[in-house]
Formats: sequence, C-alpha cells, structure tokens
Amino acid sequence: MKDISIYYSGGSGGFIALHSILLTDQYFCSFKGINFLTDSNFLINFDIIKNKQWSINLNTSPDLKWKSSEIWPDNDKTLTAASARAKVYFHCSRFQEPVKGKSVLIYTDIESQLKLCKLKKAAWYNYTDYPLPKFWQSSYYSIKADFWSNSVTLATNLSDIPEYQQAEVLARMSNFNDVAKANNQKTVTTEEILAKSRTLPNGLLVEGRVADFYEIADHCILLQDLVNTDGKILLDAIGVQHTDNHSMLFNKWRSLHSLEFLKSIGISE
Repeated sequence: MKDISIYYSGGSGGFIALHSILLTDQYFCSFKGINFLTDSNFLINFDIIKNKQWSINLNTSPDLKWKSSEIWPDNDKTLTAASARAKVYFHCSRFQEPVKGKSVLIYTDIESQLKLCKLKKAAWYNYTDYPLPKFWQSSYYSIKADFWSNSVTLATNLSDIPEYQQAEVLARMSNFNDVAKANNQKTVTTEEILAKSRTLPNGLLVEGRVADFYEIADHCILLQDLVNTDGKILLDAIGVQHTDNHSMLFNKWRSLHSLEFLKSIGISE
C-alpha cells in the first residue's frame, strides 16, 4: 500500500476526504498538538479527533462554528513518525508541495467552492486565525516521567491521573497562547476569483491552481461524487474497503448543511 498525498483548494472537502481514508484504519497521519499517536492506538484516538472535528454547534456564531473545531494534520511529524502503515499527507491550497506516494485531488466547481467557503469562513472568506485545539494529553506526554503511565489517550479524563501530574500538566498548558489573532488577509472579490478560473476537460469551471493540478494528479475526485457515494469513489480509487462507518461519517457531514444548501451544490440528501 502506497502513501497518499491529498491536495485541495480551501473549502473543497479536504477534511472529509482525509477522515474517510483514515477511518479504514490502514493509514497513519499525525496531527498538530497531538504527540502520542502510534499504530497501536491510532484508531481509538482518531475516532475522538474525528468526533471533535465534526461536533459543530450550528447555533454558535457563524464565524466560529466550522473553523474552531478543525484539527489539522502535521505533515512534518507524519513524515518522521515510526509507523509501519502507509501515510497520508494533507495539503490545503499548497499545490507546490512535492507528492509522496499517490496524489489525490479533491475538487469542486468554483461556484460550489465559493458557496462552501462563504458558509464555513474558509479560504477567501477566512479572516480570522483561530487557535488549534489544545489537548492536555499532549502536554502530559511532553513532560511525562518514565514511570508515568503510557496508557493515557484522548479518551482519558484529566481527573484519572494523579493530582500532582494534573498540576504539572496544567502548568505546562498555561504556556500556550490560546488567543485568536487577526489574520489581515487581503480581500479578494468574487470577480477576481472567477477571472482566474479555468474550465476542465469535463466542462467544470474550477480555480486555476486546481486546473493545473488536475492534469498531473493520480486520482481526481469531485466533492459531489465523494459525498454522494459516501466516500466509496475515493476508497475504490486507492484500493481500500468501504464500510458502514463511512456512511455514518458522510451522513454526519450532510447533517451540518441545510437540504437547500446541499441541493444548490449538487449533493443528494
């Protein structure tokens, strides 16, 4: 089984593609702020990561509800991780990054992408740099003495470890800066984005960089096809099995959008 490099332009479904691959329990990926993933504990911890990512409260501020729950992969840590599994690398709008293994492009038409970005405050609509979620377990492993337990996972409650360890972990966490900072990202108009878009051989108008990568990618998966098949079109392409867990994942993703919105971008209920 070969490594996979996922490429996508912001707002085009990169995370749901990543999670559908990792849900097979045949690949490895490191995440920022989480330093204790191994082959043996990967699935249980990834399941918690996945649940946190998609536990989006639609009643919160629309400026926070999507970006604040994102847990980003760490390609550098993935590269150096001691894993016997094939690895997944994740590139959001960074099409210049070298391909490791097979390249997978997740894309959608530019009009759908603009709608998704506006809904989720992603890419051109992302004007705030939200802090990454911080996990006390990562602080635990960064200061852990040899005699401390190696069985702490994301499912472990802080109260489950000895009080003196809790105190040291909390002191370590206090060093993190959890204050969101203004991004000062340059405003780009819809007209400018559309002007740089190009038409693919299949007739879809897409962002220019997507059109360039479409010509060289090993697998090109349209977001609408990805969701409408509950991820099967992607998993078939890379040769891994689709399960009921994938259908549950994509049903969760659909539930975070109104039926009217899904219909507007060509996704079925």
